Amino acid sequence: MVLIYVKSGEWISSCGDQWSFLADKTRGGRMVTLETTTLLKQLKIIVCEDYGVDHMLVNAEFSYEMVNQRGNPPIIISNDRQVSNFVSYTKKSSSTTLFVTLSATGAKEKERVNIDLNKEPFDSSNFEDEEVPETNQGDFAIPSKESTHKMKNHVATDGFGDAGLRSENNGSIDFVKKDQIFRSKRVLKETMEIWAMKNNYDYIVLKSTRKWWYIRCKDKLCNWTLHAECLDGFTYFMINKWVGIHSCAPSKKRKFEKTASARTVGKLIQHRFDDANDGPKANDIIQFMRLEHNCEITYWQAWEVREHAIAAARGIPNESYAKIPKYLQMIKETNPGTHTHYETTEDGRFMYLFMSFGQSVRGFYNAMRRVIVVDGTFLKNKYKGVLLVATAVDGNSNLYPIAFGVVDSETEVSWEWFLRQLKVVIADSKDLAFVSDRAASIAKALGTVYPRMEVHRFTDGVYTTATWRTVYAESINPIAVPKVDWNVPVEVKLAKVLPPEARKSSGRPVKRRYETVEDKIRSSQE
Repeated sequence: MVLIYVKSGEWISSCGDQWSFLADKTRGGRMVTLETTTLLKQLKIIVCEDYGVDHMLVNAEFSYEMVNQRGNPPIIISNDRQVSNFVSYTKKSSSTTLFVTLSATGAKEKERVNIDLNKEPFDSSNFEDEEVPETNQGDFAIPSKESTHKMKNHVATDGFGDAGLRSENNGSIDFVKKDQIFRSKRVLKETMEIWAMKNNYDYIVLKSTRKWWYIRCKDKLCNWTLHAECLDGFTYFMINKWVGIHSCAPSKKRKFEKTASARTVGKLIQHRFDDANDGPKANDIIQFMRLEHNCEITYWQAWEVREHAIAAARGIPNESYAKIPKYLQMIKETNPGTHTHYETTEDGRFMYLFMSFGQSVRGFYNAMRRVIVVDGTFLKNKYKGVLLVATAVDGNSNLYPIAFGVVDSETEVSWEWFLRQLKVVIADSKDLAFVSDRAASIAKALGTVYPRMEVHRFTDGVYTTATWRTVYAESINPIAVPKVDWNVPVEVKLAKVLPPEARKSSGRPVKRRYETVEDKIRSSQE
């Protein structure tokens, strides 16, 4: 049995054969429970029931996409065997989403849908220059209907592919064209940064607003220029003026670092960073840029590129805080009985977070001793803080997590807040015991939140400096004299200890082909 997130909408594809799913905002998403034995007919009934529609009156087409195959055509589920395959795949990849397209019974099957500018794009926010959102496969250039026949062979799947970033020197046609449309200003800027880096040119920005973006070559006498305009009511940017041939001399070329930012170059290599310790180092990045892009960068620039690549691969910390409300809500929907809570300051700054899974609480009440260990440890990320935990010990002497909390520091206020949230799932009772270190803030908070609990100071006299020094007051002495000078009693000197009898190994005896160390020592003593 596996929990699966279901999203309603329809698939669309651009002229570059990049597929993406346009979600129906009015229907939203649902969570369903499926097994490998679930039939396609049962799946349709379950999903239609959750969406509040009659399964007899609608057609439901189910599909999904592979985690590492974003942008490719979706996999359609059309029979019971494919439902079983999907559930088995979901067990291995928990981030898989089931897509469903609902249509009225009797309606003709929809043909391939091209992206329509009259529809709201997926990323409807207009990014500012300092924001660092993720770059997806489907973000880049979508040609307008008027210029499709001119550009359909030059639409890149993403802004970092070599297919549209070809150099003028080899006679290839450039990726950027007049009437070219980009999903956002950010995508357009990144594309031009990489284009300038690959062609070893530099440009200056003449105008940059939410509506316009003008750039020209850094050489004032050069004719190279680009004007882009944001389409009214959308985040799309279209190039309405483009002079793509440089009239400046090669000696006027500038260094790469003045055009392509470390953030943009970091996205070029972020796929190499599954982990911060496994990705390329700064010197490797310098070599990569020299060989792959014919660019020279300094060690400091390579270090910044590496930091941006790690941030892009891991996720940016300050953007993660914005996902807390949605994340906690999905955790509660996915895990019934889970208690989560977070608090912020008056200006919206993060303060506290608490999470206790319903499965852990039920397991504690059903099969655990009523002993809870509470403690905290420091967090070493950008924003610091302290991780508070409440754990128990199961019958196999393994730690059993009950609750987690993130606070600013280990104070009486933060511990009291954490324990009050814990009290929501673990009620106060006389048979409940807490184990902690000798922190005064924990003792005060426990006395306030759990007044019925009896306090036993079994270890107060043990965890002191004086007691510690007493335990380790004596040390183990080594033998100070060599073996020949050992002075022992006669009976000890005459005592003999022989080795145990050697056990003959079973099977045919192995012929010794060389003299062992024991044989050499024995022969030397004879």
